[in-house]
Amino acid sequence: PISREIFQNICGFSASPDFLDISYAEQNKEKFDAILMSQVLEHMSFSENPVNLIKMLLKKNGIVCISVPNHRSIFARVLGQKFPHFIPPEHVNFFSSKGLDAVFHNRGLTCIKSATSGRIQQIKILRSHWILVFLLTYPCKAFDLVINFFGLGMFINKVYRKIE
Repeated sequence: PISREIFQNICGFSASPDFLDISYAEQNKEKFDAILMSQVLEHMSFSENPVNLIKMLLKKNGIVCISVPNHRSIFARVLGQKFPHFIPPEHVNFFSSKGLDAVFHNRGLTCIKSATSGRIQQIKILRSHWILVFLLTYPCKAFDLVINFFGLGMFINKVYRKIE
């Protein structure tokens, strides 16, 4: 309830408190023009195949915007099991950009936009050393631009369209 209230205040409309399952998808078939799933898909069991359910919910040409941790990011590669988003059993799915595309493409959704993102939290890390924060701000921003250009940012952000 608190998250939905925050969402309402920020976005100006209500988020559904319902669970995404076959019953919900059948009741709301082809009802939505857009679905936003930020930091959700990595938590969902694929036993009911949430991508099929998403497809059922979308109208023709509807879009779904997805953001998930990038387990092929430079951070995941360097940190391995210490990567902050490698947290089983809370996260039950671990995605790469290609893997995410395969999951959606195999269910008839086409990727229309793809990017990675993630900022180095130099201010959080160096909070007590303001001069270091000042000196590192631009190099950190440059590093972020480079890793995101090569698709190695901490999060995968994708938009898929239902064509059929």
